[in-house]
Amino acid sequence: MGANDVPVDADKATKKPAEVRRMKSPSADKLDELLGKIKKNSVPDEAKGPTMSGEGQISSMSMPAGWSREPAQPSRNHTGNYVEFHSDKNPTVKMGTYYRGHRISATGAKRFHEILKAPEHELTDDEYRELSDVLRDKAKSEDFKVIKKKTVNLNGKRILLVEGEFKEIKQNAYAVYVDAEGTGEVVQEIFFQAPEADYPSYFKAAEAAIKSISWL
Repeated sequence: MGANDVPVDADKATKKPAEVRRMKSPSADKLDELLGKIKKNSVPDEAKGPTMSGEGQISSMSMPAGWSREPAQPSRNHTGNYVEFHSDKNPTVKMGTYYRGHRISATGAKRFHEILKAPEHELTDDEYRELSDVLRDKAKSEDFKVIKKKTVNLNGKRILLVEGEFKEIKQNAYAVYVDAEGTGEVVQEIFFQAPEADYPSYFKAAEAAIKSISWL
């Protein structure tokens, strides 16, 4: 061995690759564990209640925990479809979906289709007024105070989102309007509605339920 040669511990040299492998393994395990948790918890805890499925454009929707489905009931005009869930603790707090059972006017359908086709945006007052056929009971300013009116993408589908207050009954509403056929003529509504005093307490769970929607 020369003067500049450094003694090599053969034992340590052979163990290094094994030590490196052992260092990599826990990281991979942790990554797998993290990915598993993300997949398992893709639905927020607030929306781990009963599932609504096969309603209109909804493939599945995880309703809030501690909520129950109302018995089936005909829609107001006896031609549509109305599905409602309510909080077990407070039955005045409701979520559901509604299809009115008929096509809206050609003019209203054209504007609805055009507005949804445009980039995501806050609706102008004129655009909102042009959608009276779509909005029904939220169309008139004397009845409904609008807080939010905009188009957004919800899990791959462009929808109209409206939030506001029914003045007479003192209830707040958060509603999603879906173009069910891509022509603007067939509208599906998905809603959350609650008394003003209860609305903030239930909003997070309701929003999580809406964000859990998987479309057909």
